[in-house]
Amino acid sequence: MNNFVEVTTEDQRHQGEERHLRTIDEKCWISVLYRRTGFGHREWETAIVFVADVPEPTWTGRTVLIVHGDWRCELNDMPKDQLEAWYNAKIDGNRTTMNEILHQLNKAAESAKSN
Repeated sequence: MNNFVEVTTEDQRHQGEERHLRTIDEKCWISVLYRRTGFGHREWETAIVFVADVPEPTWTGRTVLIVHGDWRCELNDMPKDQLEAWYNAKIDGNRTTMNEILHQLNKAAESAKSN
């Protein structure tokens, strides 16, 4: 797993978390994080990030593919052009993008306001 570099901050380490990063280029990277979930248990998650080829991309200009588990061994040498197909094969139709996460958060916030 020598293409991944540990980038855990001191704060993350204090929280019992661990983060590893593989930078493929300035518009694509893979982050693997061991973290505490909102349900109180710890788990690994792998996020593959593609940034849109635009002058000043925002979060809406990013595609973030998140899959449960530590996939560093499989993704260590995988070429960029194979990452999305790999993800689609692993996620079994449950693709999560940053836009969908933000949409669901906004929906929950609106629902909370109306209650």
